[in-house]
Amino acid sequence: MNTLTLVTGKGGVGKTRTSLLLAEADSRACLTETAPGLQEEAQNLGLKPKPILRFERSDLYEDFLASALKFPPLAKWLMKAPLFHSLLQLAPNLQELLTFSKWLELAEEQPLVVDAPATGHFLAYFQAIHAARNIFDGGTLKALADRAHKYLDSAESIEIVIVALPEHSALEEMKQIEEGVLKLYPHLKIRRILNRLHLKPETTLALPPNLKLLAEERPKREQQRAQDFNRPFEKVIAFGDRALSKASPS
Repeated sequence: MNTLTLVTGKGGVGKTRTSLLLAEADSRACLTETAPGLQEEAQNLGLKPKPILRFERSDLYEDFLASALKFPPLAKWLMKAPLFHSLLQLAPNLQELLTFSKWLELAEEQPLVVDAPATGHFLAYFQAIHAARNIFDGGTLKALADRAHKYLDSAESIEIVIVALPEHSALEEMKQIEEGVLKLYPHLKIRRILNRLHLKPETTLALPPNLKLLAEERPKREQQRAQDFNRPFEKVIAFGDRALSKASPS
């Protein structure tokens, strides 16, 4: 199986941009998102667009029913019934389990980069797999959860990329995501990326006093936050730098 890369972090830290740059570094990689954003960001970066996939809840449910019932026309008919549709939504984290299963299917064909949700919703994908394995004794959902669990437990072809800004709240959420994932799957590979780190300019002589102070003090504060985080970053991206490599850590 090819690599499945899940990119997450606190909202607004640059995970969409990171997803695009990771996919750009691998010509075979395809992209999927859980919320709109990749296409617009690709245009902002001037990247050649790749196909971007997104799975709608109704399509996921219909595919699941078709697989479980072995009769697609019946699945389509049931999806039109409001009561049955409401019952599906009551299943704990069903959408997350079905979405994760789709990611695994795609990753069987080629490397996949997922612009995944932020902290709490991201962890819900892993919790959905555990919940389904505990709730169901058999059937399609149990089989999907077991397959996902086996894949995660082997940890051979999956990596979690957590993006953070050099800010307290973003770094704390990075820690929260990492601890939440590793609590369930301690062997998973975690890649930490620190985004938009400001560097001290070579000279501040031409700057007004207020901007000079900012240009000198902000890099110091950000460096101190990163140091206090006390965990190594695989990549540190300076402000304005769009380069992102899977090579050696910065």
